[in-house]
Amino acid sequence: GTKQWGTNGVLISSASNDQSSPSISPDGAGGAVICWIDKRSTTSSDVYAQRVSAAGSLLWTNSGITAQGVPVTVAPGSQFGRLVGDGVGGAIVAWSDSAAGNYDIKSQRLSASTGLELWTPGGMSITSGNDYEALYDIVPDGLGGALVVWANYTPHTMVGQRLDAS
Repeated sequence: GTKQWGTNGVLISSASNDQSSPSISPDGAGGAVICWIDKRSTTSSDVYAQRVSAAGSLLWTNSGITAQGVPVTVAPGSQFGRLVGDGVGGAIVAWSDSAAGNYDIKSQRLSASTGLELWTPGGMSITSGNDYEALYDIVPDGLGGALVVWANYTPHTMVGQRLDAS
């Protein structure tokens, strides 16, 4: 129960405007990977991430500024996401994305060392089309991938998908 990252914790992001709705997962080395909704852009809500070491050091940089996080998705409209650790220090992030005018589900795997994209640049589409999908949860599959579940509001259904590590 002893605090490990200082009396007041570790500053994850010092970007302007609002940061909210964090999602956190162990990194497998005593630290954590965190993603959040970030409104540093006044025209959209984006998703950023940061890895924190077991000692409380910020490990991913954005143009050399560590207390900002790395961009997972920066696009027009609104994005909101959640993540899981990938078992080797990185993370798999899934998010609802309104950049195309409706909400689709996208995902990205982030490298352990830098937080850079390992899958399709800008995110891999899990869904697309005219439906409205809202991300509900993501959990690790135990094999380096993830299981993602979302609600599809046209028609009203609950849908899931497994993503492998590649």
